[in-house]
Formats: sequence, C-alpha cells, structure tokens
Amino acid sequence: MILEPKNTLFLAEQTERLSQWEEELADESLEIIKFFSQESEKERIRLWINCFGRCSPYLTRLILGEKGFLKAIFQDGYDVAFSNLMKTSFEKLYRSENKDEIEKDIRILKRRSALLIAMADISGEWHLSHVTRALSLLAEASLRIVVSFLLREAHRKGNLELPDLSHPEDSSGFIVLAMGKLGAMELNYSSDVDLIVLYDEERVPYTGKKEIGAFFVKLTRDMISLMEDKTAHGYVFRTDLRLRPDPGSTPVALSTAAAACYYESFAQNWERAAYIKARAVAGDKKAGNAFLKEIRPFIWRRSTDFYALQQIHEIKRSLGARSADMEEVAGYNVKLGPGGIREIEFFTQLQQLLWGGRDIKLRSKGTLNGLKNLVKAGWVSEQARQELSDAYVFLRTLEHRLQMIADEQTQTLPKTQAELDCIAAFMGFESYERFVESLDFYRNNVQNAYDSLFAGEETSDVENTLSFSGTDVPVETGRQLSEMGFKEIDFIGDAVRGWLSGRYRAMRSDKARGLIAELLPFIFKALSQSENADASFVRFDEFLKSLPAGVQLFSLFQSRPALLDLLAEVMSAPSFASELTRRPELFDAVLSPDFFSPFSSKKELQCQAKDILALTEDEEQALDAMRRFVREQRFRCGILYLRGLIEKDVLGQSLTAIVSAVLAALCPVVAEEFEIRYGKFSKGFFSFVLLGKAGSGEMSFTSDLDILFVYDAPEGEMSEGGKSSLSVSVYYARLAQRLINAVSVNTKEGILWSVDMRLRPSGNAGPAAVSFEAFQRYYAEAAWTWELMALTKARVVWGEKEKVQDEIQNILMRSRKDDDLRKDVSEMNQKLKNQFKTNSVWDIKYSDGGMVDIEFAAQYLQLKYASEYPDILQKAVLPVLEKALFYQLITQEAYDALSEAYHFWLSLSGFFSLSLENGQTPDKASEDVQRKLCVFCGQSTIKCVENLIYEKAEKAALYRLFG
Repeated sequence: MILEPKNTLFLAEQTERLSQWEEELADESLEIIKFFSQESEKERIRLWINCFGRCSPYLTRLILGEKGFLKAIFQDGYDVAFSNLMKTSFEKLYRSENKDEIEKDIRILKRRSALLIAMADISGEWHLSHVTRALSLLAEASLRIVVSFLLREAHRKGNLELPDLSHPEDSSGFIVLAMGKLGAMELNYSSDVDLIVLYDEERVPYTGKKEIGAFFVKLTRDMISLMEDKTAHGYVFRTDLRLRPDPGSTPVALSTAAAACYYESFAQNWERAAYIKARAVAGDKKAGNAFLKEIRPFIWRRSTDFYALQQIHEIKRSLGARSADMEEVAGYNVKLGPGGIREIEFFTQLQQLLWGGRDIKLRSKGTLNGLKNLVKAGWVSEQARQELSDAYVFLRTLEHRLQMIADEQTQTLPKTQAELDCIAAFMGFESYERFVESLDFYRNNVQNAYDSLFAGEETSDVENTLSFSGTDVPVETGRQLSEMGFKEIDFIGDAVRGWLSGRYRAMRSDKARGLIAELLPFIFKALSQSENADASFVRFDEFLKSLPAGVQLFSLFQSRPALLDLLAEVMSAPSFASELTRRPELFDAVLSPDFFSPFSSKKELQCQAKDILALTEDEEQALDAMRRFVREQRFRCGILYLRGLIEKDVLGQSLTAIVSAVLAALCPVVAEEFEIRYGKFSKGFFSFVLLGKAGSGEMSFTSDLDILFVYDAPEGEMSEGGKSSLSVSVYYARLAQRLINAVSVNTKEGILWSVDMRLRPSGNAGPAAVSFEAFQRYYAEAAWTWELMALTKARVVWGEKEKVQDEIQNILMRSRKDDDLRKDVSEMNQKLKNQFKTNSVWDIKYSDGGMVDIEFAAQYLQLKYASEYPDILQKAVLPVLEKALFYQLITQEAYDALSEAYHFWLSLSGFFSLSLENGQTPDKASEDVQRKLCVFCGQSTIKCVENLIYEKAEKAALYRLFG
C-alpha cells in the first residue's frame, strides 16, 4: 500500500521549504500534524501537506479540513476507505427525506472523495481508469441520491404515485442519461457532468395538476440546483444539459417520444457520436435503457450514406483545423489542442460510428476499450493503439493535475514559467524540459494517428470550412469568425447548430440541412461585409426562422452565391430586414431578369397592376394580390436605392408612382364590386384625392396616405342597378369607406398603406366623402389657412380629375391679405414646433430650418402669389422654389439655402425610413448604419454629418419668409 506522494524528487527538492509552507499555513498544518499519534503518520501528513502546499490550494484546504477522514485513509487504505465512504453515505442519504441534510452531506461526500481520489492518483496506487471510475461512481451516486429525494418529495405532494418509496426511481418514468465522460465511466477530476433528462409519459405515474412537461422541467431544475449550487460546504458537480435535442429551443426535460422523433428526423452525426457513451445513471434505468434501445438504429447504422459520411468527415475537420500558435506549450489546451484528448476520443468514436453498425463489438463506451476493440476488428494497428493509449493516460493525468490546483474545469496549461515549472513537478518530472519532451512526444503521436484517419478522402479546404459540430464552437471556427468581425461566437454557434438540427421549418429535410451546411462559409463571408456583423447575423437568423421551406432558396444561393451578398445588404437595413423576415417570399422577386433594371414608370406599374388584377376572381383576391405587388415593388425600390440605382432625389417619386399606379388599378375593381350591390348614379362623379407626401410625390418608406374624397350627384336621387339602393350621401360615404378599407385593412397579406383622413374638410368631424358643392363652400368660407396650405399638395389620383383639380386651383388662386396669411402660417408653424419640440439635431422635420419650415415657406409663397403667378402651384416643394426664383419672389441666396437644405432633408428622410428602427436616431443606431450614413452624406464621421445638418438648417432658418 502506497500512501505517500510518488514524486520523491519533487518532495526532496521541497523538504527544505517545509517550514516555510507550515508558516504560510499558520497553525492549521501544525494542528493537523499533531492530530496524528504515530510518527509515521505525522511524517506522512507532513509530506502530503508539502506536496499540496506548493501546487494545489484546493487540495491543501481539503487536507486541512478532513483530519478524521485522513486517519481513516491512512488506516484502511484508498480502496477500503473509498468503498466504506460511498456505502455509508449512499445508504444514509438515499433514504433521507431531509433536504438540508442531503444538501450538506452530499457535498461533504464530494469533498472527501475528491481528497481521497487525488491522493490515490498522486501516490500512484490508482491507475487512470481506477481514478476516473471512482469519480464516475461518485457522480452517479450523487445524482441518484438527489433524484430519489425529489421523486419522494413529488410523491408526498401528490404529483406522483410511486409504487415503492424505498426504491423511488423504479417505475418513475423519469430518466437521467449520462453522456460524455460520465457515461463512459471516464469522468475527470473537476468535470461538468453531461446529462440528458427525459420522461416517459407512458410509464410516469403522474397525478399532478400541472402540465406534465412543466412538472418535469421544474423537477430537473431542482435536481440541477441540488447538484451545483455553491453553499458553505461547496458544490457537488456542475451539470451541462446542452447535449439534449436542439438545446437552443427545447426545455431541459423532454418526453422520450419527442426525443425519439428528433433523433429519427433531425439529429446530426456528432450527436450520434455523443450517444456512443450514453448510459442511464439515475431515475428509471429500465425506462432509460428502453429508450436507448429504441434509438439504437439512429446511433448504429448498418449502412452509411454519402451525406452521413460527409458529416463524419466534417466532425474530423472541426478538430483538425490548427494554427501555428496552438503548438506552444504555454496556454496549450490538453483537451482541445492539436494532439489532445479530444482527437484521441474522436479517432476512436468516428471509427466506431462508421463500423459499429455492423460489428457490435465496437460499441464499447470507454476510449481505451474502444481502441482495443478496433485493433481486434482490424481497423487500428497495435502500434497506433499503444501510442494513443499511452498518450491518453498521460494527457488525462495532466488534465487532472491542472484541475486539482483550484478545482476548476480547465484543460489549459498556465502561461507563466513559474506555474509551468510547478505543473512539471506536480506531474513527477525532474525538470520542465523533460516534461515538455514527454508532452511533445505524446501529442505528436496523437497528431500523426489522427491525421492518418480518412487520409486522402477529404476534399474540403480546411481554411474555408466552418464547423459547428458539438456543443461548443471549435477553436479554429471561432478564430475565423472573430477575424471576420463577429463577436457573439457562442450565440452564433447555438443558432447554427439549431439550423443544422432542423430547428426551423426550412431546415427539416436532410437536403436543406446539407445545403445550408455547405453555404456556411459564403453566408458568413457575406454577413461579415456589414460593419455590425453580429446584428446582420441576428436578422439573417430571423429570416431563416420565417422561411416556410429552404431547399429551393438554398439551392439558388448555392448556384448564385452573389445573391447572399445582396441578402446580407438587405439585412443591414433594419426596416427592410424586418419586412423580409415577415415575408421571406419577397426575395423571389430578385429572380426576375429585370429586377436591377431602372425602376418602372407610373404607367408601367399601372399596366403591371392591371395585369395582376385581371387574374383575380373577386375583391378579396384583388386586395391580397395588390398587397403582394406593392411589397415587391417597395422591396425592389429599396434594393435599387441601396445599390445607388435610384437617385436620392428620385426615391420619393418612385414610391409615389407605386401608390398612384396601384390606386388607379385597384379603385375601379373596388368600385365595380360596390356597384354590383348598390348600383350607381347616371350623372355625377367621384374623386380620390391624395394630399401630403403622396400628393406631392415626396414619399419615404414610412409615409402614410393623407386622403379625401369628393363626389357630385343630384341630391334626392337613389342609386340604380344594384341589389339595393342608397341615397347620394350614404352611397358615396360607403364607397369612400370601402376604398379606405381596400387600402388600409389588414388582410392575411398585411396592409397597403396607413390612411390619415384628418386633412379632409372639417377633419375627423367631417364626412368621409364631401360633395363638390360642400367642398367649394367649405374652402371659400370656413377653411383654416393650414387647410389651404395642405391643399397645395392635393392631387386627384382616380375618378373625375379635371373638374376637381381645376377647382382646387381656383381655391388656391384667390387673393389673400399678406399680413393675415403671414400671421396664420407663422402661428401654425410655431404650434407644430411646440407640439413636437425637440433639441435633437436629427429632427430634420421640426427643427429650425427643417422640412416643415421650408414646406411652410413654399406654401406661403403659393398662397400669396398664386393669384398672380398660377404656375407656382406645383405639388412638390423644390419646383415651387424654382418658380419663386424665376419670378424673383425670392433671392438667389434664399433659393440656394432653402433648396439645398430641403433636397438634403428629402434624401435623409429616405435613408432614415429605410435604415432606422421605429423612433431610432442615427446616433443610437448601429455602427454599420452610421458608417453608411457617413458615406451617404459624403462625410468621414457621424459628427461631421451632424455639423452638416446644423450648417444647412442654420442657413435655411435665415429664410423662413414668414413670421
């Protein structure tokens, strides 16, 4: 029996420093030495304190706090002491109904086991397999203790009706599967335990009132809490449930039916690899084993198709990508680094996956046994097995030493020389140089063996391959993503794993998942062009989530990768990205051969709209068809604008052309349906009038429609030719409402535009449609000046145009007193500014010198001079200013200041409506949006853009022309 540290060189070197350690440990070390009666025991404990004191603060604390248990170790030896500890603790705690007792004593069990196992390991009495088995038994026992308590508690509360409270796990239907190292009985010293928690609804004796899934989620969270919460006595084991099916979107406990469905339909080959080590460790083991048997065909396939083999190569590539800086010893990761533990495990598991379907002897869970079986089956040479086994033992032992330092889940060597020297000594080497020689020897052997696996069969370029196999993003993939500008690597990893596991509808088929996997490098390259790559990724993820199907679109991207660049560009414009996410079919429009041609004219758009409506069978279909048409045209308009194919000052005209074309095509369809029911009048007319930005042709992507309706028909008549008759006022009021609904009602295809009727005569208090006579009388006798100002933008878009437009012209050409006009315009302007008061430079609408100031100036000029110069009655601001300059109504300086500013405001308005979230200002937007704004404005920084806005607004404010 060896009860001393085996590292005699290390101990001899440190004997002279024993008094120094004892001094640093104050009275504690002296007290524990005095506790032992025999001199041999005193010397033994002095040696252990000295060994731990240099390299392991964690073990030092344990040895100083466990005097009584140390005596049992010295008296009984490691095996007997561990057996007695486990048996006594398990028998006591498994039947305990005291939560506080369990929470405390299970942590004491963990602490004492950790000390004993470390001593047995360092002394050399226990081989690696003995150490990892003891740690695994400890974890399994801890889980069973916790689960049995929670199940009995659920029984007491009436949520379960357990058949045997002395064995609560039996027939409970609650399953805890151990994955990874715990499943293989290879748990490391300070490991997380990888678990999958399931419940079998057909076996569960559930009698609770909650939904069964919610109950087991709560039970699972309670189990996790009892295992990993840190108390005054420490913690038991950290848990990791990320190996469950699609962890990004599923609860922590799943039904066996849901899990089986996932594995049969969506699971990836790295998940098959994970299940090689799966083992039922707590709860209803009979049910757990039945589930593992059910999904055995998923894990062990008798034949391997091409796509599955490709995925297995991908698992290998995800580990095989290496960079030069990973060859260093300082900071080397013994698990994930080149020649590390993970490569040995995957060397074994990948071959088990490939050949284990035909040969059940290859289905062993442990790595060392797996290598032995591969040799027997002829897949691995004895030399390779020996080299990999030796390396595995060395690297796992080194991993344990690293974790013994501070009880941290780490596999990374320290970076300072002093710490490296300490690790070398802790491993039993007489010098750091000898340690490095051994480390290099073992990891070189591993690299050579791993690189030989599937040698010559892989065709993918590692540098251009991104892998997302496993629960963590591989180091090389993370490095590549970081270099591309992505920062939220873990979030990206979870999202992409969701794509590849079929989390979204579009990725439910094997083909779709295969296509998206091949597209990953192109997707990330395209998204990385954005200044804020992470934000673009989030929007792209939302886009994929909304797709009803993926194969066709992914195939398109595969054949035309440049379209991914276009999609990424759309993703950088928040408002369009949101629209595309809601309506992914919009992207189909890109396939049109003339998509990037100059934007269609109003006449062309109207012809297209009429052709579409001709194919519809009723008004409902017509409304939906027009909504799709408008979305596609707005989308196309936005893309052309982003690409610079629509000039900044033409955007408003293009968006307005869509409105005019659609209303001209749709209104007759709505009117015809209306006439079938209510007939029509033999004499008279009806006009649809646009005001505001839609009337002036200055729309942005967020503009609504300001509208009014004017009709004329003989009073007292009733409509004729329909199923029922209506009086004139009721008829046209209903027709107006029908047209409003056609534009603004929210169907399954959304709405066309929001509608604002406040600019009609008498505002919200007035009728939806006003008679021509009332229209004339109102504007002659009762209209406020601001209503006349609004009328300057009025444009008849459908119905009787000439008569109504002429009357509007007549109204606006009447002479007005300048003093009264100036006063009214000034007061209205001030009222708006008070209502929408802001100090933000980005408020280009209401600030001094902003859009409203200049619009009011133009409208003031029109109302003042239209009687003398009728052609000043232009709809848009800039043509009004040009006429005013032509007639010398304003100076050249005033024209320059006002037109330059307004032109700039229109351009910014279009950019803001496309690029900013609702209510967002550029200074709060992403760096990508700010960068694009700077380019858009020809400025180097966002501050320069602010200065430019200040400059133009200040100049424009000097020429308000009223007030």
